[in-house]
Amino acid sequence: MNQFTTSDDITSNKYVSMSNQFKVTLVDTGQLVKINRLAIKLDLILAETIKTEDCTIKAMISLSSEPTKIHTASLKACSRINNFPIVGSGGTSLSQIASLYDLRIVGNSGGSVASTTLTKALGWARGLSEEWNMTYHERDILETNEQKNEDKQKTGQAPTLKSILESALPCFLFVCISLHLINALGK
Repeated sequence: MNQFTTSDDITSNKYVSMSNQFKVTLVDTGQLVKINRLAIKLDLILAETIKTEDCTIKAMISLSSEPTKIHTASLKACSRINNFPIVGSGGTSLSQIASLYDLRIVGNSGGSVASTTLTKALGWARGLSEEWNMTYHERDILETNEQKNEDKQKTGQAPTLKSILESALPCFLFVCISLHLINALGK
């Protein structure tokens, strides 16, 4: 994949499609330094989009972003818009966004490892709907999810032990290492 140099290179590249607004598209792979440089260039394009008069972006979702180095251009552009709401996760980055750019964090945004992606998304949707004085009915989403869960139970599909272990492994390793250090220091 290419290392991009200008906004024209990025928007004309086959890996980025501006028309697929809600589709995640792989843009590049490589070392973090390379990806961060690309992220800065993409952020500059986003900032220019936000600055246009006909911009349809009305909020931003921040997922553990880097507001002091990588995402500065788009956040500065957002800060120029009155009452621009931000939702997301990553407590440290969200607090930096609020303090450095004077942007408002709405909903139940923050860093919570106890939340699922669904509960986070529901909280963000509720926060934004309240921000925009819109009616929000999570009942429809929850009913759809409940139906999927019922269908899985009917077909006998339960969560696999592998998926549970993979989810719990980072915490388990942290506890093991911490206990080992405590025991080593205590002797």
